[in-house]
Amino acid sequence: MKKFCLVLVTALASVLALSAQSARPMAPVTVRDSQTFGLGGPHVAYTDTVYGLFANPAAMRRANRGSAFELSVSAPQVFDILGRMDGVDFGDPLSLIGLFREDDGTLKFGPGVALQFPLAIGYAGRGFGFGFWDQVAVDLHFKGDTASVGVRADFITSVGIATSVVEMQGHSVDVGMALKPFVRVMTAGIKPVKATDLLSKLEDMDSLIDELLHDAGLPVIAGVGVDAGIMYRFREWASFGISFNDIVTRGAVVTDLASTVGVEGLTGVETKSYYVPFTLNVGAAGSVRLSDFFPNLPALAGESYLALMADWRDLLNQHWGSKAEDLVDSDGNAIRNPILNLSFGAELGLFRYVKIRLGISEMLPAFGFGLHFGAFQISSSIFGVELGNEPGQFSSYEVNLSISVRPQSKRERAWPWNGPIVNQALGIR
Repeated sequence: MKKFCLVLVTALASVLALSAQSARPMAPVTVRDSQTFGLGGPHVAYTDTVYGLFANPAAMRRANRGSAFELSVSAPQVFDILGRMDGVDFGDPLSLIGLFREDDGTLKFGPGVALQFPLAIGYAGRGFGFGFWDQVAVDLHFKGDTASVGVRADFITSVGIATSVVEMQGHSVDVGMALKPFVRVMTAGIKPVKATDLLSKLEDMDSLIDELLHDAGLPVIAGVGVDAGIMYRFREWASFGISFNDIVTRGAVVTDLASTVGVEGLTGVETKSYYVPFTLNVGAAGSVRLSDFFPNLPALAGESYLALMADWRDLLNQHWGSKAEDLVDSDGNAIRNPILNLSFGAELGLFRYVKIRLGISEMLPAFGFGLHFGAFQISSSIFGVELGNEPGQFSSYEVNLSISVRPQSKRERAWPWNGPIVNQALGIR
């Protein structure tokens, strides 16, 4: 533990020293809430769990939930692959391409396999939250005739606070902020290859790995990120949220494992600093319970509810024109069609135990089903993933299964910063 703390402190100092140098972008440093996949989420106005630390830190002000265990596995296109196995000769590696070929002959596969396990320890309650998570992701996807491969492993911590700004006649405004120190090990510098070349060389894995990893590196990146959020609520019925994700998220390369893992193709990379681009997200949600209309119902039936939510993500990364210069950012990276940043969701809770979820994300459908027996929860979902920059360009889907323990705290804590700040300043009760 002392060694880890020393590495983290050294990395944070290095991050500050490298802040003026050029940095390369990397995938977001976040923990996915598996139960929101079926909702087309996450949703910044519907996230009253410990995972609100990443979706919208302001949600911690009204949350009262922990996380003690999470096994979450995501895999791409499971049903399509199973349905195509009869036409594949496993003695011929090149025939494996049939597992990923669509009816029109194009290759669409991804995004890869993701695993969250065993760390998922956290708490978010009445204005304070913290947590520890680890996760591994293998990013293998085919787009057209091109195959891309990457691997990353994260250890992420997060700590945040939230406070109420004003509360009056059922209306409230909360604000929150979270810091997320992290350590990431990932492949860097792997170039895309032809899918047929990748599959044809599966019989000679040593040479294939060397070729894939030629001039690539395995940097260990340590750093910190900053998120913030705002949440407006009207009683228990409606909410509106704004999240400022990765206001500053920068990591420094502590070391490169290329020379220590014994893979000939790895040679290391020159990049010394990485960052996650800032995203601004807005969302709204509303919910009603049967007990709102029938107050005399038994508690078990009265807790049945319907919640609706909608979000517009990454507001600052949109393209509205049709000229070539309108479709790329200042670094020359392709900008996604703004319609892909819209998401919608609905959750129907039945008799406390059953959750039925529907959603749309990246203009693709999502469906989820959950069983909640108090703290012990099982969830499954299937949802669309758009690998391209336009709707329907390279559409895929992902299947997720999660088993989790998410206990509700029995005590409500009154932290010194809880607020409401304006009420206290003006003497309003």
